[in-house]
Amino acid sequence: MQVSVKIDETIDEIQVEIHTKEINEEVNSILDKLYEKNVTLKGTYDNKVHLLNASKIYEIYSENKKIIARQKEKLFMLKYTLYELEELLKSENFIRISNSAIVNISYIESFQAMHNGLLCINFNDNTKEYVSRRYLKKIKEKLSF
Repeated sequence: MQVSVKIDETIDEIQVEIHTKEINEEVNSILDKLYEKNVTLKGTYDNKVHLLNASKIYEIYSENKKIIARQKEKLFMLKYTLYELEELLKSENFIRISNSAIVNISYIESFQAMHNGLLCINFNDNTKEYVSRRYLKKIKEKLSF
């Protein structure tokens, strides 16, 4: 891959042009990075405030009236409501799966239909979360099931 940067003082915004023989995984990955907004959230862990890159959060859920963001091995307390987070993370890969949880679809490994009609989400770190029936249609639409 070749990269070149041209400085032109006459343009008002950044322009990116990609020259390629075909659209492949590498091109799609570059496009994904270009459109990524990198939403940053403030979360508390071990009595310290941390800046969290939303793309590294697996899920955000409500437990005992507290909002928790889960990264791979850490839980951060957030001072947002789930509705605010749902709106903030709309452009990211997050989707609401229940009244108490929003998940990052980038970390979903698989889905499993349960006997009771629920859908189980298996994350790539071997954790699970369940989709409420109320949100099934929305999820199927977003993920093109």
